[in-house]
Amino acid sequence: MQTCVSRTEMTAPAEPKPAALEEDGHTGLPLERFAADAHALESGAFAARRGRAFLLHNGPLAALNRAVRTQQTLVTEIRLRDRCVDLPFVVFPLFPASSSAPAALTLGRGRSSDLVLGERSVSKLHAVIRLGARGGVTVEDAGSQNGTFVDDQRIPTNGASHPRPLVSGCLLRLGEVELTYLEAAELQALVRALVPELRRP
Repeated sequence: MQTCVSRTEMTAPAEPKPAALEEDGHTGLPLERFAADAHALESGAFAARRGRAFLLHNGPLAALNRAVRTQQTLVTEIRLRDRCVDLPFVVFPLFPASSSAPAALTLGRGRSSDLVLGERSVSKLHAVIRLGARGGVTVEDAGSQNGTFVDDQRIPTNGASHPRPLVSGCLLRLGEVELTYLEAAELQALVRALVPELRRP
């Protein structure tokens, strides 16, 4: 996994997300929030504390927030599966490492979604991410208008369930919103690689 860092203008929320979302862990967090644990803990301990699966937002946050302000922010390009993906430092934790029973998270524009993506191309209830009994993570479309894609392959929406496995490093697209799915080990490696860059003046 190779990384390169550049500085660019992007937008960030003028106000924090609602407290309920923060408590549930299903709101975007800056990558820096994971830095201390990433450097101090072994991989198993990092996953136990921070979680087992994550989504990283792949573009400016302006479209996902109503009130925004411009700030100078580092944006990285990470090479996964021999391709480069632009990654702002926004992490969406999914399932805690303690999760052993099957679980599900909804993604959509509606405020009732577990992970809210307030962008016009995203349906109110767009997709569902599931944690299986054996620990595998899948995604399925929830009848969205603009589709759910994994590595540019659209998930069928013919009324039946078509779960698609998520592999660490794959690109997940909901409408026009792009996210990268990472498991704990790769997130930790990313943080370790990029935090020294963040500390530079």
